[in-house]
Amino acid sequence: MTTQPDLDDLPARGPGIALPPYSYIILKSSNERIAAGSSVEFSALISGKFDLDRPKLDQAFHILPDGSIRLSNGKYTSPGHYEDEVDIGDNPYQWRILWSPKGYTIHHQNGRAWTFMGPNKPIEIPSEADPDRKEERQLIDFVLDAARPVESDDEPDETLQPIFPQATSKIIITGARLPRQFSGRGPPQFPQDVQSWPNRLGPLPARLEIHDFVKNEKFFSLYVQALKRLQQLPEDQMESYYQVAGLHGFPLVHWNQSNVGNGIYCRHATPIFATWHRPYVALFEQLISQQALEIAGQYKKDQDEWLEAALDLRQPFWDWARPGGAVPPDILISRSTLRIITPKGPRNVENPFLYYAYRTGDKSTGSFPPEYKEWTRTIRHPYSDRPIQEIRNYLTQAQEQITMHTHDLFEINDWEEFSNKKQTQTGSTSSLEALHDTIHVLVGVTDIFLVPYDPLFFLHHAQVDRLLSLWKTLHEDQWVSGPELTEDLTPFWNSNNSYWNSDLIRSHEVFNHTYPEYLDVKGDPRHHIRETINQLYGGSSNRVFKGLSHHSHITSWSIRFRIKPFVIRQSFSIVVFFGEVPKDPHSWFSSSDLVGTYDVFITYLPEDCDNCRSHEHEPIEGFVHLTSTIQDKIPHVREDQVPRYLEQHLRLGLRRVDGTVAKLDKLDFEAKVLSRRIKPATHRGPARFHVGEHTTHQFDIKHGVLW
Repeated sequence: MTTQPDLDDLPARGPGIALPPYSYIILKSSNERIAAGSSVEFSALISGKFDLDRPKLDQAFHILPDGSIRLSNGKYTSPGHYEDEVDIGDNPYQWRILWSPKGYTIHHQNGRAWTFMGPNKPIEIPSEADPDRKEERQLIDFVLDAARPVESDDEPDETLQPIFPQATSKIIITGARLPRQFSGRGPPQFPQDVQSWPNRLGPLPARLEIHDFVKNEKFFSLYVQALKRLQQLPEDQMESYYQVAGLHGFPLVHWNQSNVGNGIYCRHATPIFATWHRPYVALFEQLISQQALEIAGQYKKDQDEWLEAALDLRQPFWDWARPGGAVPPDILISRSTLRIITPKGPRNVENPFLYYAYRTGDKSTGSFPPEYKEWTRTIRHPYSDRPIQEIRNYLTQAQEQITMHTHDLFEINDWEEFSNKKQTQTGSTSSLEALHDTIHVLVGVTDIFLVPYDPLFFLHHAQVDRLLSLWKTLHEDQWVSGPELTEDLTPFWNSNNSYWNSDLIRSHEVFNHTYPEYLDVKGDPRHHIRETINQLYGGSSNRVFKGLSHHSHITSWSIRFRIKPFVIRQSFSIVVFFGEVPKDPHSWFSSSDLVGTYDVFITYLPEDCDNCRSHEHEPIEGFVHLTSTIQDKIPHVREDQVPRYLEQHLRLGLRRVDGTVAKLDKLDFEAKVLSRRIKPATHRGPARFHVGEHTTHQFDIKHGVLW
């Protein structure tokens, strides 16, 4: 069997920056002018009014040939590492320079960015002294692109507008529907009305975990081909991968005749986070199923079997919570080709799980944030030189915390605490949404409004939906309540005249699928699901209770984080260490002192999102478990001495998704150490249960130290 090549082959460092002598670029905005200047003696970015003869070097940093930066005050940094401040006008900014195969990007902390890319070409810049006299100067080997479009009186360039046409029909979301009758000959005939759904034949097909899914050659072959066909559909088609991914955020266009807001429909940090995504995954599953049925009809050999497989095909899920499951299989992240059976026989085909390629250039990305406009495809860990290795390293290190958080989800008895990441009064473990954020951040997708373009998105969200189903089985009396219960889940229609809402989708079976845990259940399903959860995810908790009887109590320790979601204008991780924070943030996730991370997945342009603006000042919440670390690092310390050791040894760092760090003392957020008495699981009882309320230890955070 031929070994597939690994795609993690980018060079370790970008090319040097060499500014041609006496060249410069000027960027103008409302009250600010930034200039890049070059002379024989220096290359610098300079703030304030630009004067080639008298540059303001006290407000400049020099770009050296290797891409490093040296401030005029003598401070120095390498690409990707920069914590010191440069005053520009009246505002202190933290600048940093990052390299990717697309070019260099110079950022400052409030989210704006200037990206330099493209070939050398001459430009003409009017003289400040005499506007009629133009001096031709050589543009350095970059094209300047400001992060937010400058207001202009010019007519908009239609070639840069999104290509979505106004929909003339509706997609009714049903999930992958079974035919009323299927003989195996000819195209299947589908029921046309909701009332006929209960007449389906046999048990519901199950969504399979990806490791099991790939073992079914027909399922895998059909899914790969169906996914490729969706990705290749013209982007002006409503059923295309581009448009279905786009309804989650960018390109800010209405979809499916749902003219609500500005085209961003997703509902993060709300009680309907999980229920909104349920019909979203069902929509994708429905489109995959339609493509798979068409493909199955093209097989000449064993056509009946292929059609039967297409009828049973459902969206696979990626169980990142199962021990050893956090790192995706190679077929999802590194193999350039996949071996499948096509209607023409066995073939090696391009791997559609690696990325989605935008098909129409500027038309695809014209309304994307400027940092992403030049992208020709999706990129995981775009600021890394070794993106695949980072995915593996980060998720390997996070596995225990992910598994423990998943196991502890089932302790939560309240919908608000379980479903979303808003601050709660009694929470003791991370919510489903907070856990979901961790996976997105560690996989390396940088913005919440672009994440569905990554082909891992629907495998991840099928897992989120599965956990929702398992939790609901154990907490039958809990669900969305209040006005959100019947709130329209736009843009997902269930008929020509009405949308799905949370009240209608309490069971995953509404969308004509099930999960493996619900197959062949005998007796009380709650007992079966509880045993399954403990078997799958109870290992870490069992290690905590190792050697103790079921009557024993222990103290569980964790850090509770609360922070406003957009305090940093990009996704980020607060990284917890039992020891000093490593100086190089690229080594944080491989440090032996790493305890865990609290990960926040956001957009850096919340002003484009009505839902984001509605809760931008409301803190969100998440947890990092400390109990296993305490048992490993200080096993012989008495319980009453643990707080003192935690004060001495716990350290925090904040790492943005672009690899740079932020000073924690500049941020308004809370980190508190909590402890609570707990008992281990009984045979069919809760995963573990609390004895009394939690105790808050008043360690607050200053300069990355809990004290």
